[in-house]
Amino acid sequence: MDNTARTCGSCTACCKTHMVQELEKPVGTWCTHCDRGKGCAIYATRPVGCKDFACLWLMSIEGEKDLPPHKSGIVPDMQILPTVGPTLVLYEYKAGTFKTSAWAKELRAKYLGADKPMAIMYVPVHEPPSLVIIDGEHQSADVFTLNGKRLRVRRAQRSHNKLFVPE
Repeated sequence: MDNTARTCGSCTACCKTHMVQELEKPVGTWCTHCDRGKGCAIYATRPVGCKDFACLWLMSIEGEKDLPPHKSGIVPDMQILPTVGPTLVLYEYKAGTFKTSAWAKELRAKYLGADKPMAIMYVPVHEPPSLVIIDGEHQSADVFTLNGKRLRVRRAQRSHNKLFVPE
């Protein structure tokens, strides 16, 4: 992976994939201030939620330099969810990417193979989001939501360096 500084450039994928509370913009809809492929029309006065966000690709943590989210179809993020802990959040920018992208498969394998408990949240374009909790300890009564909608939660267990995710 290339560790040189990255910029958003023409990528505006997070302007669609991410919720912006200050603008009451839900996940999966285009921001009204986004000039697609160019940038933010209110960049100088954009909300704090936008100023503070940087995807894992932009931070040079994940992905090849020439494959930003608008080209890969996935906006990778890391969040700490209460009662779950570190959670890799994969926002699907282009419908079907989770099933077809080699990079999506690499990310899943990398994070699912991590030694410590964590979770992966999938936020697809046209389907309800889901959360896979790996070896995590949480209460079965825990309810996880995204934009006020309940997430489908699956628990996965590692066994002999393999991951089992029940359907």
